Amino acid sequence: MGTDILHFNRYKKDMKIVSDVPRRINKNSQIELVPISENGVSWRELRKLAKNRGTNFGEKDAKFLFKNQQLLPKRPGRAHHFIYVPFPGTVYRASDGSQYIPSFIYYGGRGWHGGWWELHFAWVDENSWHSNSRFVSFRK
Repeated sequence: MGTDILHFNRYKKDMKIVSDVPRRINKNSQIELVPISENGVSWRELRKLAKNRGTNFGEKDAKFLFKNQQLLPKRPGRAHHFIYVPFPGTVYRASDGSQYIPSFIYYGGRGWHGGWWELHFAWVDENSWHSNSRFVSFRK
């Protein structure tokens, strides 16, 4: 369900990679989603927190997790609740100077519809990451 990898890749054709990190997640990884901040954080704070907490995953991890969603929590939020999961280890710059990072959005659902994940690019210029944002983290 959600955005497929080919659709995601089409957005990249007009962007240049600014920074990237190697993939660290594999099929044996135990993943959890941890809150980023109670009050929300700026883009600069998000990158600093990700590096300090060891949650600085990038596009390669995002694509791997998207293809292996069984590693992600089944219901990471309440019904009809959105969760944003940034992957700040990879940064792209568009021709207009805007910066983007790979990101998941979880759309909560009810009953047999369940919820679903979408993979997309999030605009990060002075974007605030709210209390419903989560980092991907290795379970401790």
